[in-house]
Amino acid sequence: MRLIVFGILATALLAGCSRQAMMDRAYPDRMRFAFQSAHTEDILKYACERGETESETRRRATAAHRYFDSQMDAFAQRFAERMKQAVDNGENEVVAAVRLSRQSEDWAEQVVDLTEARYQCMFYDAVEPT
Repeated sequence: MRLIVFGILATALLAGCSRQAMMDRAYPDRMRFAFQSAHTEDILKYACERGETESETRRRATAAHRYFDSQMDAFAQRFAERMKQAVDNGENEVVAAVRLSRQSEDWAEQVVDLTEARYQCMFYDAVEPT
């Protein structure tokens, strides 16, 4: 699933299309939801499989957002701790940031996959409010 999402996002960036437009084309049957992060000002967007009712789908979307947002916050805290620890141990800041960023890509893919599996809701974008 994540390969599809990442492929869509890469295609959208290369083609100059919006992520929203690409998601609409790739998943026209999914309902779209947007929630503000509890930890930042970002708006997190999800595309969810339709449930039996709109309220059931909204409930899953809300649960997916709570899970995903909490995981992102926990990751940010861990990243900061690990970055500080690396620098305190004498590692170059840039080298540490690159190393930790590579690890974070794997972690992010797992969180996207788990969110989709648990809630049938796919995270696909984070934007700052305008």
